[in-house]
Amino acid sequence: MTQFTETSASSSHHQHVTRADVIQGKRVLLFTKTSKVRHKSINSAVQAFKQMAAKHAFVVDTTQQASDFNPQNLNTYDAVVFISTTGVLLNQQQRQAFKQYIQQGGGFMGIHGSSWCELDWPWFVKLVGGTFASHPKIQAAKLINLQPNGLAFNHLPATFQLTDEWYNFTNLNPDRTDILLLDETSYQGGKHGNYHPIAWYQHYDGGKSFYTALGHSGSSYFEPLMQTHLLDGLSFLVSD
Repeated sequence: MTQFTETSASSSHHQHVTRADVIQGKRVLLFTKTSKVRHKSINSAVQAFKQMAAKHAFVVDTTQQASDFNPQNLNTYDAVVFISTTGVLLNQQQRQAFKQYIQQGGGFMGIHGSSWCELDWPWFVKLVGGTFASHPKIQAAKLINLQPNGLAFNHLPATFQLTDEWYNFTNLNPDRTDILLLDETSYQGGKHGNYHPIAWYQHYDGGKSFYTALGHSGSSYFEPLMQTHLLDGLSFLVSD
């Protein structure tokens, strides 16, 4: 397992902190509400998160209730994960509570279809980092790992191949830092040319954001590479 070294201000010796150390004991809320398309893979994603939580000693709760977006509830979580959430989900009061949660240092993870929700809320669109525009048929493609220095843990290979529903985007936030690119020469239907981001992270309005367009099929959430990708993202969100 890759380790990064951090120096404690109070001592000169180096501490080795692993991803497991960072996510252990953290609390994560999985949000699965949809008001447009509902991906069949949502249930599998929840199941996979529960397995990862059991294995890595963090806690997950699941909700489809927008009413859970209130300060009292949100403040008990280290990160909130939107799993292929689509359409309009939150009312103004709930949106305000979530915005305050992020501004107070909360973490947001968006997966796959979540780049197609709350499109009338500019703050949230920027938090996600991009808006779903279109996709070709499901097919295999080559991914390029940019290994950004800012992501504390990156356990993915330099290049690898996966089969998924590959999104094209609009409204890409220029402030994002990309993690994975698609090689458009390796599949049909890409619209971004020689630079096609498919996963990224941000420091945003006091909090942190991680988005991946991977995760169309239920089986994808049990792939080791996908679980590694999600755990890397989670560790970024919940690290100090």
